[in-house]
Amino acid sequence: AVTQAWRAALDGGVYSGSEHANGNAKASANGVNGSSANGGGVNGGESRAGKGLQVSPMLEAFGVQLRVADDAFGPMMQPVVRNEESNMKKVNSAWAALGSPVMLKQFLEAEKA
Repeated sequence: AVTQAWRAALDGGVYSGSEHANGNAKASANGVNGSSANGGGVNGGESRAGKGLQVSPMLEAFGVQLRVADDAFGPMMQPVVRNEESNMKKVNSAWAALGSPVMLKQFLEAEKA
């Protein structure tokens, strides 16, 4: 689930959670493990250098990662997960206050200004 959420973030998509049910098969078919019929690597070896990271899918991926950590580690990780959920609310508030820039670089530049 986490791999699929990050893949969606990097590809500019949105992770719906439906990928979780067949995530391993889908991950292998899509070359998430670094090999695919298209030549290996993510997107068949295509580089993401120079491409931007979209904020919305990235924030969704962080949320998925928190849910997975909470489910996997239970009470041991709950204080960490709750802290990170609080941090994510702050990031989402800041993002909205800055006009919800699409790309991470724009978000960071707006926050810096």
